[in-house]
Amino acid sequence: MSDSLYTIGDLLRRGASESEPRPGIGWPKEQDPSEVDAYTVKDIHQHVRAAVASLQATGLPSIIEDSPAVVALFGPANIEWVVTFFAISDLGYTVFLVSPRLQAAALTALLEKADCSIIFYAISTAAVARTVQERRKIKLLPFTPLEKLDSTSSTVADGTMHDAQHTDRTAVIWHSSGSTGLPKLFPMSHREILGRVLLTTRVDFITSAPYNSAGMTFLLYSLRNDTITYYWNESLPYTCDNLARFVERIKPQRIALNPYALKSLAETQRGIDTLKLCPSVSSFGSPCPKQLGDKLVQQQGVNLTSGILMAYSRELGDTVWDYLAPLPHTEKYIWMKPVEDHHCECVVLEGAPGCSISNSDNPPGSYHTKNLFVAHETMANRWRFVGRLDDRFPMANAENVLPLDIELNVAKEPLVKEAVVFGVGRPVLGILAFRSETAKNMDDQEFVSAIWPSIEEMNSHTSPTAQVSPQMVVPVAADRTYPQTDKGTFIRRRVYEEFELEIKQAYTRLEQGLGT
Repeated sequence: MSDSLYTIGDLLRRGASESEPRPGIGWPKEQDPSEVDAYTVKDIHQHVRAAVASLQATGLPSIIEDSPAVVALFGPANIEWVVTFFAISDLGYTVFLVSPRLQAAALTALLEKADCSIIFYAISTAAVARTVQERRKIKLLPFTPLEKLDSTSSTVADGTMHDAQHTDRTAVIWHSSGSTGLPKLFPMSHREILGRVLLTTRVDFITSAPYNSAGMTFLLYSLRNDTITYYWNESLPYTCDNLARFVERIKPQRIALNPYALKSLAETQRGIDTLKLCPSVSSFGSPCPKQLGDKLVQQQGVNLTSGILMAYSRELGDTVWDYLAPLPHTEKYIWMKPVEDHHCECVVLEGAPGCSISNSDNPPGSYHTKNLFVAHETMANRWRFVGRLDDRFPMANAENVLPLDIELNVAKEPLVKEAVVFGVGRPVLGILAFRSETAKNMDDQEFVSAIWPSIEEMNSHTSPTAQVSPQMVVPVAADRTYPQTDKGTFIRRRVYEEFELEIKQAYTRLEQGLGT
């Protein structure tokens, strides 16, 4: 860590002190995605100083003890969210970054785990926040609109967090998505976050919001970067038109999209042409369907990679987009631990840059990610993500099924928004097939017939006991919602709970010899 960078607020102060204003961050406008709202680092710093003064005036004191109080941010990550984040951190608090998708029960449990009693909320999250307040003694504070901050005053000052004594204090607490179980907490100190940021490489547009780990890393990186970092406006849907208009407007060199945004662009020629405008396109957050990636790379010439940081280690002309290569500075800290059926679990070894937690003594200080990979047949040290240890489930015949490949193969269809395999403890598998908008007017039989070739192709690569029959494809209406994370990944456990009736009915029909 370089001199005078002790806290994440130091990044903001240093960036704002440059003689030439650093570009900072921006979002597409809700009214028109081809227009942007952008803020320089100096703009952000001035707003943060005003927010610090405003918070102190309302009775939120600076924290100077070694164990700071925890404050949660519960709302969409817009400019007010960013300003509040830095202001709260500058006052000495640990900031708990909470997904605005959380419901009251999950949020209450996480607040208890984090020992958090103060929440900043947005209009869109107010109802959930008030429900939590009925269950737990907490203080609710609204995010302050920029127009209510006196950012032009010369009397506003920075907070108290600029000393070396603060660098090892917990700066941020994240929580896991809960896609395979209950959410877990992940605290990081100022020192650890700065170490991660200083190893980060440029991304011009990312669909991960700053309350996620990747989004926050690039937010902090933007404070020391000479190019602007754009985020997606969470009030806008991921439609091809919205995304294309925005990307065409900002003309980025490197973009990082979740698979849902990538699929939205890939469904039209305009979207594909938009992707081809970008020298580097990364798919991250959850796996991109292989056939979609192959189409974009091999047929359309899109420079796609799987994972944000892999893009910078892949050689020109390398079209093996879905096999990750460890970056040189991390390679010695990664152990691919053999599990079974040629699968390996990625284990991060002690001392890895940016990794501050351990969950195993085998070996000591290591972190077992539960992420499963398979090695490339001929290319050394190239690995394809195939799922998580948590995803595997046993069937009645004792076979362990890893459903991800089946789900990705079905979800690649333009008619399908999402596919979820079910069958824990059952003799056969089934699929919940969520219609896309394109298929919203198709009847069940027509819909299943249209997507059946993808399922049949997948069946040809799986064992007979893990194949899916047409009777076990359950069509779901296009307007039916399902539990998902901020990255757009469905939450398996909760999907099974919410669609328990449909799953039971599928097995009843199968036993009675009826069709879909």
